[in-house]
Amino acid sequence: MRRNQIKLIIGSFGGKLRLVFGQPYWRDRIVLVVLFSSLAINIALWVFLKIFIKPGPVPLTLHYTIYFGPDLLGEAWQVFTLPLVGLAIILLDTILGNFIYYRDKFSAYFLIAVLPVVQVFLWVGAISLVLINW
Repeated sequence: MRRNQIKLIIGSFGGKLRLVFGQPYWRDRIVLVVLFSSLAINIALWVFLKIFIKPGPVPLTLHYTIYFGPDLLGEAWQVFTLPLVGLAIILLDTILGNFIYYRDKFSAYFLIAVLPVVQVFLWVGAISLVLINW
């Protein structure tokens, strides 16, 4: 009896996934190429920060201004909020793009096209963080 319940739960979840990912939005090549390239850029950002930011006894500079110098210090793990925000933006844009796609494809494409640009800006911030803390 227990196995049948588990199979029923897994089967219903798989059906819901097919319902979501079986839509034309997920079969559009432009959407898939931009989405997977943005995810690859974000994963590379995680790896880059993991390689170059090492935890230590001295707090890291998280924000620097030319007028006041370092004005925000923190732990090494706080640097990873940068790629986490990028991942959240990818998720949010993908969900919004899915809803908009059926009404206006151009708007959905524009929303998705912003993803790599956002990831590049996050890379600029990450490179700045690494250089400041070198």
